[in-house]
Amino acid sequence: MSSGFFSEKEAEQNRISKQQEWERVRKPNDSKEAPLDQLRNGRPLHQQLEENRVAEQEALNDSLALKNQIRGINEDESAYLNSISKAEVKIERERQKEADLLIGALKRNQSKYTIRNEKQPVLVENSKTPSETGCRISSHFLN
Repeated sequence: MSSGFFSEKEAEQNRISKQQEWERVRKPNDSKEAPLDQLRNGRPLHQQLEENRVAEQEALNDSLALKNQIRGINEDESAYLNSISKAEVKIERERQKEADLLIGALKRNQSKYTIRNEKQPVLVENSKTPSETGCRISSHFLN
């Protein structure tokens, strides 16, 4: 089974056969020597491999450049951010506590008005509605 490599002798034979083919198809204004293979490009294999390795290394360095620009948070910054977070939580708890107190006070006041309305019903002297007489009575007293 062939490994894909060939000896210098085989390479020379290939070059000679390509040169002969070139001379048969060549035009008067073309060069006398056959053009080099596009794949080899006339450079030694180790040079091509070295260029490929350098190109891959540059691509890797470029991809790591962004990663190297980003740094972690140190202890002082972490402590500062934690203190800000705790302060925000404290402020939010105080707001919630104040809202709960206001809601509780509102519920107590509503229950007082409900009890008061049950004890003292509102009397209407005329058959006219309050809006017709010009009297203004809060809607919670009418219920």
